[in-house]
Amino acid sequence: MHRFQSGYPDLDYEITIGFPPTDFSQGDVDIFIHWGAGPVVGARVKPFFRSARFPVASREFLRNATEVRRPADLLAVTLLHDKVMDGWSQWFDSCGVVPPATQRGPRFAHCELVLQAAETGQGVALPYTALIQPELESGCLVRLFDQKTPPVIIYSLAYQECDANDPKIRAFRDWILNEARGSPSSQLRIAATGGLR
Repeated sequence: MHRFQSGYPDLDYEITIGFPPTDFSQGDVDIFIHWGAGPVVGARVKPFFRSARFPVASREFLRNATEVRRPADLLAVTLLHDKVMDGWSQWFDSCGVVPPATQRGPRFAHCELVLQAAETGQGVALPYTALIQPELESGCLVRLFDQKTPPVIIYSLAYQECDANDPKIRAFRDWILNEARGSPSSQLRIAATGGLR
């Protein structure tokens, strides 16, 4: 955001954090970082951030777990699930492994909580690859296999149709789309739907 501020020094902003659904009815938010790419009534939704997923675990978990040498071995360990958009079935499919008939393991409200649980050795997570580069580089988490899910849109901008030509909306839209195109994915870490006002 310091780059945004340096480019638009006369434009003040306030960032709030919340959870979906994206809702303009309160009138206190101009633009949302919207989860996924689902439609919002009366708003434009512009996708800008995609990511695949692959399994990771902490070194501590791997020391204490049964051997994990091939994708099918994950059927015997604790899997951590994301209630917002769980991708385990897609990942097992990509490996040619029949996914479990029923979901085993703890479920968390969103991907950041899943990641925290993995870091503390609670199980194997399937995070968005674009959001975990620092944890992989530090060795806090270890990638388990090369297989990954197909990329999906995880973040979009949402703003009301009536505000599409508002200068401050255009400024932020253009800036964040440029950041997403030109920056390493590890520099853009967003945990939940948020708004600028």
